[in-house]
This record gives sequence, C-alpha cells and structure tokens, in this order.
Amino acid sequence: MADDPAGGVAVADTANNRVQTFAPDGAPTAAWGIAGRGPGYVTRPEGVAIDAAGNVHVADTLDHRVERLGPDGAYLGQTGYISANSGYASPNTGNGQFNTPGGIAVDRNAERVWVADTANSRVQALGLDGTWQATATGFSAPRELAVAPDGAVYVADTGNGRVQRRDPASGAWTTFAAGLSAPAGVAATSDAVYVADTGNDRIQRIAGAGTTTLPAPPGGLSAPTGLAAAAGAVYVADTGANRVLRFNEGPGTWDVIGTDGTGAGQFIAPHGLALDAGASTLIVADTGNDRLQRITLSGTLRPALVRLNVATAGTGTGSVLSAPAGIGVRPTVARASAPAPSCA
Repeated sequence: MADDPAGGVAVADTANNRVQTFAPDGAPTAAWGIAGRGPGYVTRPEGVAIDAAGNVHVADTLDHRVERLGPDGAYLGQTGYISANSGYASPNTGNGQFNTPGGIAVDRNAERVWVADTANSRVQALGLDGTWQATATGFSAPRELAVAPDGAVYVADTGNGRVQRRDPASGAWTTFAAGLSAPAGVAATSDAVYVADTGNDRIQRIAGAGTTTLPAPPGGLSAPTGLAAAAGAVYVADTGANRVLRFNEGPGTWDVIGTDGTGAGQFIAPHGLALDAGASTLIVADTGNDRLQRITLSGTLRPALVRLNVATAGTGTGSVLSAPAGIGVRPTVARASAPAPSCA
C-alpha cells in the first residue's frame, strides 16, 4: 500500500493482477491492470454473446461466473456461486453455478442464454437476466456452443470429440458430428454448421449430409477455437497464432481482422467470438489480455447479386431499391424500347 498525496491510498491488488486507488472514505477511485473479479472485470474470459438488445453476456472463465454488460460496457450483473468469505464468484456445482465456464450463446428468439459449464462437464440455460432455467449433462469438458436460427443448440463436446445437437422442438440431445479431435468451437447459420476441429487445426463446414474442410489461410491455423458466422462470412479465433480471421465464403479468401499483441485490435490467445444481429459488430473474448474487444467491421461482405424481375408498362423512368440497402442491382433490358431502371 502507498499513501496518495491527493488523499486516500493506492493498493497492489496482487491476486487480481491490478493496482487500485481509494478515496479517504474508502470509495474506489480507479483501477489499473489486466484482470479482476469485481463488477465489469474479467479473468481469462473464453466466451461472449450478444442478445437482441445489444447486451453482452460473458463466460468469465477463471472468475467462474457469467457476467452481463450493457451495450456501452456498463456492468449489469452476474450469475454464479458467490463465496460468503470473499464476496466473489467461486467454482461450484449447483444450478446456476459454474466451474471455469467456456462458451456462451444467446437464443434471441427464446430469450435464453446457453453456457458451456466446462469443468462441470455440462451445459446450463439461463434467462437474459441470469436466472437459472435448466441443466443438461452427458458432456465431457464442453468448450463452445452455438444457437442456429431455428433454435437448435450445437455444443462442441470437446472431451468426447464430437458435436451434440439439441432439437428445439423436443429438447432431445443427439450426436450431430463425431470423429473430431478436441473440437473447441462451433457456429451455425441457416445454411450450415461450422466446427473448429481444434486438434486437427482446421474448420469443417457441415451442410445436410455433406462435410467439407475450409481451405487453410496463409500460414495455416493453429489451435482454432471460437467461431462466429453470418451469411457469406465465417470469423475464426486462430488462438495459437494470436489472431482473428474472416473467411469469405464466395471467393474462398481470408482476411486478417487482428494480429498478435496487446494494443487495440490486437489479441493474445483469443477464444470466443460473437456477432450482433446485423453482423456489423464483432465482440472478441481476448483471453490472454483479460479483456473484451468490440470491433466495428469494415468490408463486410454484401449478399450476392440478386436478380430482380421488374415489369414495366408503357414508357417512362423509375427506380429499383434494394432491401436491405446496398445490394448491387445490374439493370438488364428485356426490350430495346424499355428504359433501363436506375439503381440504388
């Protein structure tokens, strides 16, 4: 501890890897560091998800809790076992309690949060306010999970080398994909399910009865974990290489979103990824840096060219508007006498 000349005291908060300052009346005034157990801090977070309101749900892994933050990062609450001795979340096995939780995903339609309770080898469901709803067992150290648009839940059942699926209608769990090596990430769209086959350093795409492997990025992948997917793009936490990548489905190319480091837009051992509803914002659990990063995406892929059949009657001019805005419209004139529409 050290006296602050302006009043109060500064404290080396050793186990939390930070320094805190307090006013003379004991009120906290500031904190510096890379980790923490208090409101709004994280320690080695592995999972992150965004609900329809823009709130961020965090699997705060080594703090053994699920933390809720507002769209602006303001602390909203936590779920976990709160130790009577320390006042902080601690590992435990009861409903709504966690031991090193990994992945987290939001079912925006059902307003439910799914959590991979990794060290307890189970999956738990919470309400958006953190209230416990259900517990599913039969897993081995599950690491990540995802919710498809139809409400199906996919879990990277890491210790069992498989992906399990929960049917949204019956609630039954079945094996969706097997023969994997320590899978640690999964993402789902209406078209396909993507799996980080971590032990094999590859990403697999499963659509219907077919499974394909995404082409490797320059330099290959190194222990990929977290995935997030939207129409035409798959985001990958290339954990062992300390970077975040985007795979562009159409051209089959890769973009580097962030590289190794501690600065803004840099990562150390990133894990969980989450996209907002518009796929314009990416949240990264920057695990090795004990923080979350919010990235506004640029160069987000637009939908492929859409053929619009426009009927014309008589003569004159008009416009074709795309919804959503930004879809490229290439006018094709069916009759030489028909004026070509302008496009926006």
